[in-house]
Amino acid sequence: VTLGPLTNIATACALDAKFSQNVKRIVMMGGTVNGTGNKAPAAEANIHNDPEAAKIVFNSFSNITMAGLNVTHQVPLSEEFR
Repeated sequence: VTLGPLTNIATACALDAKFSQNVKRIVMMGGTVNGTGNKAPAAEANIHNDPEAAKIVFNSFSNITMAGLNVTHQVPLSEEFR
């Protein structure tokens, strides 16, 4: 489960050629589906902060579940949880 840029996952892929074969699934908070970003007009921060790492991860893993910025906007938090 990733909650920030994908730098560490991409580094693990670079250090161990079999790393992606040993990981069953990547669940990430990052990206955007509707094209609206929070770092740039069409870029979400976790991807924008290390786009090279994101490219490596998306090219290395076939089973990725992405919770994009659009999902975080659909789940409101009450003041109690902020």
